[in-house]
Amino acid sequence: MVISRLDYCNALLAGLQRNLWFRPWLSPAWITATPSLLVYSATSSSGHGYLPPGLLQRPPCWSTAQPLVQAMVISRLDYCNALLAGLPACAIKPLQMVQNAAARLVFTQPKRAHVTPLFIQLHWLPVAARIKHKALTLAYKTISGSAPAYLEEILRPYVPARELRSSNTNRLAVPPACSKRHQAKLFSVIVPQWWNKLPEATRLASSLSTFKKHVKTLLFHDYLLH
Repeated sequence: MVISRLDYCNALLAGLQRNLWFRPWLSPAWITATPSLLVYSATSSSGHGYLPPGLLQRPPCWSTAQPLVQAMVISRLDYCNALLAGLPACAIKPLQMVQNAAARLVFTQPKRAHVTPLFIQLHWLPVAARIKHKALTLAYKTISGSAPAYLEEILRPYVPARELRSSNTNRLAVPPACSKRHQAKLFSVIVPQWWNKLPEATRLASSLSTFKKHVKTLLFHDYLLH
């Protein structure tokens, strides 16, 4: 049993290294101008080309594959993904395709298998939801005073001109409407909008772990169970 699991892990690692790789876009200047990560997925037309044929004769142990895929693929999708907040869906699509391939790889599903049931079983949020989760986590840290100083300059608490009932609900100030369309998607604009739409109980969570759990539940329902 131990040998078979080791063989499967080795084959899975080889398949990931051969078919999924990550490349930053050319230069640091480009990354600064366009905060995105270019991800390539080179899957074969059969959908199972990245696994040795012998492994397809018996269902692999998905509980063994999940930690490996989580460490090698999902962790890279999550790296600095808050920088992608506000980007159009076409920019997020390559990352989503990689996550879809990773979910199918865990369960050895065909290339065109529907991924939503797989995400639900794995408790994975889609890429767009993961970006939103990370951005909201940074907002919570900013309000609680545990974020870097530069975030406190971008995300400012809402301070009404006079005392209102909403003064103590942990809201963020939304900058004035921008004239240019692309500026409406800036981190400093879209994250406060996301934050203020959260339920008050979530914004007032007593700890970071509680906040992240509540936000993940909300996003899980919105993106996978709607």
